[in-house]
Amino acid sequence: MRTNEGVAWRSLICAGITVQGLDMRIADWPADERPRERLLKLGAAALSEAELLAIFLRTGMAGSSAVELGRELLARFGGLNRLFGATLDEFAAVRGFGPAKYVQLQAVVEIARRARSDRALQAARREGAAQGEPAR
Repeated sequence: MRTNEGVAWRSLICAGITVQGLDMRIADWPADERPRERLLKLGAAALSEAELLAIFLRTGMAGSSAVELGRELLARFGGLNRLFGATLDEFAAVRGFGPAKYVQLQAVVEIARRARSDRALQAARREGAAQGEPAR
């Protein structure tokens, strides 16, 4: 079952199925199925939300890979938006998560918000310039 062909292996990983006798640490996955390597090869858009969170989390915990922890966060909060809007107390109620990881998550959310805001401002400036308005 554990081959570099990846189809059967990946379906087990994505479904969150733990197979008796297989060590499910990401380091033990076939190289082309690991989230970091997949991002480098295929781009961020090709990864699941759980895989993207796994890259952010960097490591799992005893008995849970970083992807499994990402899945747990998504299930607990009902998606990325609710996860991003969680309070420190809500976030820290999840086993293995505390203030340090919460601060990192909030920093990434703010960086993304600012980048989105910058893109919207640049688009508005381009649209204004195309209509002959002076640059601001």
